[in-house]
Amino acid sequence: MMIWAQHFLDELNFIAKSRWRVAYLFAFPLAIIIAVAAMVYNGVARDLPIVVVDNDSSAMSQKINANLNSAANIKIIANEDNLENAKKYIASEKAYVIVYIPRGAQDGLLRANIKPVFIFTNATYLSTAGFAAGSARDAVNTAISDFFTESLRKRGLPSFHFRPAQVNISVLMNPQTSFEWYLQAMIIPASLHLLIACMAALVTARCLGLMKGETVSMPPNVKDKILAIWARCFVYVLVITISAALWLCWISGVRGWKINGSTILIIIGFFLLFAGTAAISIFSVILTKDTITTMSFSAVYAGSSMAYSGGSLPLNGAIAFAKIWSAAIPFSHFLTLEMDQFLGASAKVTLPQIGILSLYIIIPTIFGFVILLIRNKKGAGYENI
Repeated sequence: MMIWAQHFLDELNFIAKSRWRVAYLFAFPLAIIIAVAAMVYNGVARDLPIVVVDNDSSAMSQKINANLNSAANIKIIANEDNLENAKKYIASEKAYVIVYIPRGAQDGLLRANIKPVFIFTNATYLSTAGFAAGSARDAVNTAISDFFTESLRKRGLPSFHFRPAQVNISVLMNPQTSFEWYLQAMIIPASLHLLIACMAALVTARCLGLMKGETVSMPPNVKDKILAIWARCFVYVLVITISAALWLCWISGVRGWKINGSTILIIIGFFLLFAGTAAISIFSVILTKDTITTMSFSAVYAGSSMAYSGGSLPLNGAIAFAKIWSAAIPFSHFLTLEMDQFLGASAKVTLPQIGILSLYIIIPTIFGFVILLIRNKKGAGYENI
């Protein structure tokens, strides 16, 4: 373990010699966490812009307008006379939703010849428009129900609550439907995942003499060499893991998002994700002898991790390649582990993901060792680039 301790301390000394390196290692991960946390701090989207086209000008349409105005998540930015004018707001991305109340909507409701209220959404912004459309739909349904009940009462008919047949949806987890919890749990680990991939690639390239002007005294023995590379990369894995643990303290301790399972298991998951990512970068640099190629590869598999993890886009019905790629990248398994523990799953459920994440450390390290061993026997070195 002398080799490990020596190179671990040497890397810390190398970092300490430059305040820019210190900032890169310690401040940059925290800056990512702070930036993402600040962007989604409010949790729930507010005042999403919508446009109303009221061609009915009736008591019911007035009630609909009043409900839309009082809804917290949406804001009427314009009232137009026709759909064509309203569509200009969608085309210019000034609004996400159009609520269209056609002429005769109130009379149609009272005569059971219902002319529906239409809600048009800008599906280019699928998540945001869907959220705004849902809020608009709830406001419209409540207004129609209240108006219908009042109309019956005025006619001397028995009062009852008019509600269209519907399926009840009850939110068990994330009842506030907060973007803060949902997005931070994906974006921050994914961002740190990409960051450690780049850090490990640069460290490995420096250890192998692939960085001009930066040399590291490495042991001649291949086993000691791979150990030395790992010791130096471990500095970055450790710091990024600590940064992720601080984020957990923030999201659960300060912001109050309860972790129903084990916080320790999530931190273990973070460590395995970052160590596995470092191992992949180490192997890639050893294989290609090129830092830029490794960076590009990191951008492909780590940069696309959120999209293919199943957390942001559903994989049900996806093509076979998407499912295979999702199963192949480490972030998918980490996200499963993280969400299981956020929701309170038992440790037994998480063990398979821990095992899979461990393989991302073991397999690339073994392959990297074998390649170094073969090249060492052939006398193939790593020339400066």
